[in-house]
Amino acid sequence: MTLSLHIAWPPGTTPCWIPPSTTANKAAEKAVKGFLVLRGQSFGKTHDIRILIEQAEKSEPGFALWQEAAARLTPYAAAFRYPGDFVAPDREEYSLALQAAENLIAYIHSLLPLDLVEGL
Repeated sequence: MTLSLHIAWPPGTTPCWIPPSTTANKAAEKAVKGFLVLRGQSFGKTHDIRILIEQAEKSEPGFALWQEAAARLTPYAAAFRYPGDFVAPDREEYSLALQAAENLIAYIHSLLPLDLVEGL
């Protein structure tokens, strides 16, 4: 499974990596939440992937290895929604966020029962 975002910027414009970085965050967040639902674990209203990973660790200790990915992805949940002091991600930061999301999603995918995986 690959989370690929093919992005084309109009000629003469400066690329803005905020939307695709936010999409990588959302994909990873939804994957962890889906895992928690599958395991019957409740979770509060949050977009903080670090908190969700901590919750997932209760039924799958291997999630402890994904805290760094969660720390990389979590800021994209809301940091750019509101005016303020922030530095927009560049292509390299976006690539790192995308890779973190892809790897986390692949890990979660590997934990799913085979009957669910066949439909993906």
